Amino acid sequence: MFKHSYASDPTLGDRVFDLLEQTFPGVGQARDNGVRFGATWESVSTPYVHREGSRVLAHVGLMAMPLEVAGRPAVVGGVHGVATDPSARRRGLFRGLIEELLADTAERFPTLMLTTLHREYFEPFGFRVVPESIFRTRVSPRVGMPTARSLDLADPTDRALMHRLLAARAPVSSVLGVGAEKACWAFYEYRSPIRYLPELDLAVIAVRRERTLALYDVVGSTIPPLERILAGLGESVDQVVAYFSPDRLAAEFAAEPHDLEGGPESLEPGERDFVFMVRGPFAAAGRPLMLPRPARC
Repeated sequence: MFKHSYASDPTLGDRVFDLLEQTFPGVGQARDNGVRFGATWESVSTPYVHREGSRVLAHVGLMAMPLEVAGRPAVVGGVHGVATDPSARRRGLFRGLIEELLADTAERFPTLMLTTLHREYFEPFGFRVVPESIFRTRVSPRVGMPTARSLDLADPTDRALMHRLLAARAPVSSVLGVGAEKACWAFYEYRSPIRYLPELDLAVIAVRRERTLALYDVVGSTIPPLERILAGLGESVDQVVAYFSPDRLAAEFAAEPHDLEGGPESLEPGERDFVFMVRGPFAAAGRPLMLPRPARC
């Protein structure tokens, strides 16, 4: 049995992250983000691990990810944190972990997903690449008084506000959007620039790069039109690039193939080799889409 529980072994998290830090340097800081936000990795992840003595030599994690896919709610199994200690590679440890995970999840999660640098590791187990796109639209520069304010998640009031918004969030897209989930969001976005638009009761994660606004997430109980979001942000830009399917933004976007595999732009520097893969039924396949950043744990 490779399946374990963080609840039954309070020291396991530290040992897993000792391993993960070798493969994903800096991942421990992302783990700390969840602790500070109050939505920890260990609270949502099921670890499949190979141990020798006290050392964790291989790990594959699984979490339930609430999504909207092609207009329907779905809970998908998110495979993450795949790592093997360099000294223990080529011993079949990953194969043993992933085979047990697949057997365990066959009924609970008909669909599994992941993002990876190494598609070749997962294709033998039935995972396939889903092509992704970014979405671009031209906008008119604006001059106005912004209403947005920056959130500081170290502040208890702002942190409580963000918890409330995430608990009630509408998926940002009906094609492929994330539902009410906190741990993966905090893991990724805790240190991101977050602005709150009080008149819309909405949090927005966006970064301006010269005359382009890169839009990563919109968190609220409803998704307003892009025009209203830009008015609240007060950004005078010529174009917006959305890193999610923008069907709920009431604007004309053009999709551009963008698999993060050698592309000119990426979610963040260093991520342009990641691809999105699924196993099992996936109703959104064949449509222009991007897995939203908060689901890319």
